[in-house]
Amino acid sequence: MATLTLDNTMTDILNGEQFHVHHGDCIEHMAEMPAESIDFAVFSPPFPALYAYTNSPEDIGNSDDLQGETKIHLSFFYRQLARLVKPGRVIMVHVTQIPRMKRSGGRGVMDFRGLNIRLGERSGLIYEYDWSVAKNPQAQAIRTHCHELQFAGLERDRSRSRGSLPDYLIKFTAPGDNETPIQSPGEVSRNDWIQWAESCWPWTDIKATGTLNTKAAKSEKDTKHICPLQLQVINRLV
Repeated sequence: MATLTLDNTMTDILNGEQFHVHHGDCIEHMAEMPAESIDFAVFSPPFPALYAYTNSPEDIGNSDDLQGETKIHLSFFYRQLARLVKPGRVIMVHVTQIPRMKRSGGRGVMDFRGLNIRLGERSGLIYEYDWSVAKNPQAQAIRTHCHELQFAGLERDRSRSRGSLPDYLIKFTAPGDNETPIQSPGEVSRNDWIQWAESCWPWTDIKATGTLNTKAAKSEKDTKHICPLQLQVINRLV
């Protein structure tokens, strides 16, 4: 494990037997990591034009060009990810569809889920499945100020109405056979699996606010958001 000191140098503070913590830009740093060195990956890629993370040009969140900058960034990422994951092992990608920005004349949603699936397959990964995680439409309407979900929009013009946007958990596997079967008797009960094997996890089952967040940003250069992926979902996937 490593930490970043005040003078921006890396200092080792703990060597774990079952983990390593790497600090760096994933596009650059992943290219330096050894091939087939990852057993399992779970992550939520930056959502273009939806969350502000930093003011860095490398930050995908600062781009609303889904088929341009975003596609190029994620292409580099998936190529390295496919190289790093062990054969037969699993990658879980948390995404949602992205509403087009009305300020730029957009309407409808951008297919961010489909983009990630296509890029993952082009990198050599195998697309196996995806779970959807339902969202409370009332809470989403209030949080996002989405006219298509609000009662006012329903009463103004029902042709523009739509349901809430769920999250998706895309499952990829790396080509090849898994040499070490994952066997942990009793860790996941049959009753748990009956519930978790449902194609859609209900919003009442996942605490929407159970995420890892930073404190309110103090300047434009501060990290404003870490990840919208709920810790409960990560725990379940692991």
